[in-house]
Amino acid sequence: MTTMMMAGAVVKSGNVDEASIMVEYNANDVNTDEGRAIVENRIRLAASQICGPTRYGELKSVARILQNRACFNEAVEGALHDLDKFTATIKKANNDQSAI
Repeated sequence: MTTMMMAGAVVKSGNVDEASIMVEYNANDVNTDEGRAIVENRIRLAASQICGPTRYGELKSVARILQNRACFNEAVEGALHDLDKFTATIKKANNDQSAI
């Protein structure tokens, strides 16, 4: 199966603007543990790009670090949830085809 599915880490940056980066993947990308780990790393990288630095040495502002970490955690959690739903859909489709 080669259905293309797109997942995105969509988060609010600040209280006004919303930013997003699309992380694309397909069934072949998440077919193995190694492939899924690669997709998860791309999701984390996209969340880092959207949310900004999360270490004190980069910002020198505890409040901003906490805000960026919350943004990162929310973005990753949402994108991994979408990835889990996609993976479940693929598994179900594969099981349905096996039953035929």
